Amino acid sequence: VEWHEMMQQQSRFTEQASGRISAADLQELFGCVRVLYRVRDGAVQTMRAFSPHACRWLVAMFGSPMPGEAFAHGLAWNEFLTVIQYLKGAYAKYLTCDISRQGAVTTQDLWVALAACGIHMTQEVVDNIRKCYDTDSSGTFEFDEFIQLLVECQLYDHVFDARVAQPSTLTPLNRLNPLLGPTFAAVGSANGLVTLDKSAFFSMVFAVPRNL
Repeated sequence: VEWHEMMQQQSRFTEQASGRISAADLQELFGCVRVLYRVRDGAVQTMRAFSPHACRWLVAMFGSPMPGEAFAHGLAWNEFLTVIQYLKGAYAKYLTCDISRQGAVTTQDLWVALAACGIHMTQEVVDNIRKCYDTDSSGTFEFDEFIQLLVECQLYDHVFDARVAQPSTLTPLNRLNPLLGPTFAAVGSANGLVTLDKSAFFSMVFAVPRNL
């Protein structure tokens, strides 16, 4: 069903001069396509819509920046299909951590959920991430909250690993684009630049509560 609905939405991309849709368009599109849904007792349960912030993260992660863009502001059709596959895979892993089958992952299970998606951090770091995102102290993460958290973690994880592998270059958010210059690692080291391991880096970037 969802693939039929998706093909019906392809015209949204061709109607745009750039062939891309914005994060706002992506949020609206998610409301038109039943890509992710939960069935209980034979009935499809309502799921909370993705936030604009989560959609902007998805666009930055999977879109291709146009000239003059520091990061992607839109998605082409093939990039949108990649986003859908990513969400379906993440949702399957999310469900395995939803032990109670109530449509939410507890903060205690967040470490397991992130590890299932390839983010391996100490419990202390994951606890910092939990505090950063659980701003309402509900103790649970619905999928829209989890996907925003996951995308941000995966992008930072990619940027950190790329930086370690090639310390003389800057790394863009989009994982598919080549590394960008200029070089400055040697200059920083000469001036006593303080370095961080990955755990300290994650603790730092998630020290500020996120406004979902």
